[in-house]
Amino acid sequence: MHRLRFLVAIASLILAFTSTLTMGLSAAKVVYLVRLLPAGGGKSDQTLVVLLNVVDLILIATVQIIIALGLWELFVGDLDLPDWLTVHSLKDLKGTLGEALVLVFAIKFFEHLLDSTPLNALYYGAAVALVSGTLIALNAVHLTKVQPQDQAPSPRAPAGQVGPRKDGDNSRPTSSEPGP
Repeated sequence: MHRLRFLVAIASLILAFTSTLTMGLSAAKVVYLVRLLPAGGGKSDQTLVVLLNVVDLILIATVQIIIALGLWELFVGDLDLPDWLTVHSLKDLKGTLGEALVLVFAIKFFEHLLDSTPLNALYYGAAVALVSGTLIALNAVHLTKVQPQDQAPSPRAPAGQVGPRKDGDNSRPTSSEPGP
């Protein structure tokens, strides 16, 4: 088990490092974009492509760091992360990656729109829609499996209680339980 922790720690550190490199690349593209603008580049399609590329790189770097932190928290040790960043399973990480891929595909599609023929853009768009739709559907299926109906907080359950009470009576709290 310690070897697995060690390997995942190395993988997390590598992902954090590549995230830093990706952010650096996006910063270099921002410098290029700033140089394009005074030369009248604000009116060209190239400026829009560079801007979309910067957004794409920042998104990828952010996902890399989220996955690095998630792997670390799952396998190496707890981190003091906010609740929205806490990962509880590898499925959570896969869901995050799937959501990010949909956004990356959308950005790549808009970049492709500017440099292709209408028919190629249609084919590319159909492929992006198919893959994105599949990822969204898989993520939706994952969410329903993670939070089945019997685990959802009951609207009548006292604060902090999940699901039906053990005695089967959800209408009112017992004297040992605090009321709403």
